[in-house]
Amino acid sequence: MIPLHKVPRGLLDLLRARTLGRNPDELGNVVTSIVDATSMYGSDLQVVASDALAAGAINRTITGSATFPGRLLAIGGQIVMGAAAGTFLRLRISYSPGPSFLAVPLIEQTYTAPALVNGSTYTTGILLPSPLVFAPGAQFTFSTIGDAAGADHVPTMRSLFENYAPA
Repeated sequence: MIPLHKVPRGLLDLLRARTLGRNPDELGNVVTSIVDATSMYGSDLQVVASDALAAGAINRTITGSATFPGRLLAIGGQIVMGAAAGTFLRLRISYSPGPSFLAVPLIEQTYTAPALVNGSTYTTGILLPSPLVFAPGAQFTFSTIGDAAGADHVPTMRSLFENYAPA
């Protein structure tokens, strides 16, 4: 238990606590003060990874393989549309526990004309409600599927994870 050294504004009124003028010393007898530090766990281990392919055809896949255990917090992908925009674009991010397992889609975003404009950047991504624990060999993929012509489209995948590999 952590003693409070400051009166939390409005908390005594909300709890109708009677501390007989000994604020906030007696608040600990009425309320057990707890700080939930769960969201800060691993903050010193957070790493951003980025992988981009050279310009090429629209139908592309970026695959990243984990060589260490960790927890995925967020992942996203984007593609810079080249000179020919096409009529549809599908962006999909998937996870697989290993190369011989089926990939499970985490998020998928579809764009259709007239929303597609050449030279624009299209994105998809997900902040996971709870971290996805992955083992060495896990794979993350970002796929772009569409009917745009040309070989000047550039996809990029970025992820935020906690790296448990020894430094």
